[in-house]
Amino acid sequence: MKHFLLFFALVTASAYGQSLRAYWEENPVRIGDHAKLIVILEDAPKNLKFEPQTGEIEVEWKQSNENLWRIDGVLEVLRFKDTLIKNGKKYRWKAEYELIAWDSAYYKFPEIQLTTKDSSLSVQAAILKVGFVKKKINLDIDELKVAPEYENPFLLFIKKWWWAILGVVSFCFIIYFWNKRKRLKKIENKSLKQRYLEEVVSLRKNEYWNKQKTEKHYLEFTYLLKRFLTDIYELNLTSKTTKETLLLLNKKGIDSHVVIRIQNLLKEADMVKFAKSTSRDELMLIGLKRLEELIVELSPIETING
Repeated sequence: MKHFLLFFALVTASAYGQSLRAYWEENPVRIGDHAKLIVILEDAPKNLKFEPQTGEIEVEWKQSNENLWRIDGVLEVLRFKDTLIKNGKKYRWKAEYELIAWDSAYYKFPEIQLTTKDSSLSVQAAILKVGFVKKKINLDIDELKVAPEYENPFLLFIKKWWWAILGVVSFCFIIYFWNKRKRLKKIENKSLKQRYLEEVVSLRKNEYWNKQKTEKHYLEFTYLLKRFLTDIYELNLTSKTTKETLLLLNKKGIDSHVVIRIQNLLKEADMVKFAKSTSRDELMLIGLKRLEELIVELSPIETING
């Protein structure tokens, strides 16, 4: 009977041209990052009603070393939005879940069911993998922008002098990439510790405390600290709150004494940025000194070649 009802629903949906699909915008995702689940219904009714999942929802999950699925997994729904898009005489319904998971595992999002006047549809999203996924980061690579279309007079000029233009452009590209290669090579020759210590020195030289720009100092201080932790621990921390940053560091298994030192630096900055409290010059200089000590202590050991 169950198979018959499923067959009937599929036949009914096909007859009315409706199709329901769901996919992850990015899969896998890193632990603590936002995952987006897209749901699309083609040939949707104008008065479609859908009750989304909200808050913390229980899902099936398992870790990489397990064979059986468990039912006590948790995905947190941060946001849900949907919209109806007119496509000719028909409508397309598009919904988007924004979720987050705090454990490294495989997750099964609950089956999505839609009932319209004409049919009943359901879809199961692919398994979502969450973990400490490495992402490639391109350093200082500029995007090449497409040149705007030329008007007819310029087209005539290009047709006549295309060979000269090609030569000039080729020469410019050669010079550009040659200089970029030299800059990147210069950056690569510096160790991670050298680069971040130089940034701390640069921040100290700005002396924002003498310019009544204490909040700006701590904004740059926090961003510098989170970028360093991102490079060291391969976590995406630059856009995370202090609470989320500490949670991810603990999940990563970082030494508790190190986490406490990071927590003290971040909370001191938060007091100025969000509570609008004041900070003496000496405290800001001490914070920079502690940041330098943290960079020296956590940076990889440098090897001397040759």
